[in-house]
This record gives sequence, C-alpha cells and structure tokens, in this order.
Amino acid sequence: MQQVTNTNQDQITSLELVKQINLFREQESNRTELEHKNLLAIIRDEFEEEINRLKIQPINYVDNRNRKQPMFILTI
Repeated sequence: MQQVTNTNQDQITSLELVKQINLFREQESNRTELEHKNLLAIIRDEFEEEINRLKIQPINYVDNRNRKQPMFILTI
C-alpha cells in the first residue's frame, strides 16, 4: 500500500492504525495479521451512528496498483 502521511497529531488514518495493531499483535502473540478491509468493517460497525450523521466520513487513497481505496481518518 502506498504511504499516506497524516500531519495532524490528534488524528490517525485507518492505514496507520492497522499497522500499529499488527505491530502490537506481533509483539504480544502469534495472532494473525488484521487486514485493512477488516478494520474498515469494524470501524463501520462500531461507528455506524457517527458515519450516518457524517461526523466520520470515508476518504480515498491510491494504493500501489493505482486503485482508489477507502480509509478513515479518526480523531484520537
């Protein structure tokens, strides 16, 4: 995946978050890697109300195959 740089210290992209989750999983156990698409499903489920009220909106990034892919920017 192409790197997406987030300059706001109070926010994290779903791409950055999945990377951190997987680093933690690697350090703590032999759990399987969380895929970004699965994290997106979790975010959509957990924040359904905020998404419906447009408080959290998906945005797109371009992956390494030059395809538009969804991601979220979350406030910490």
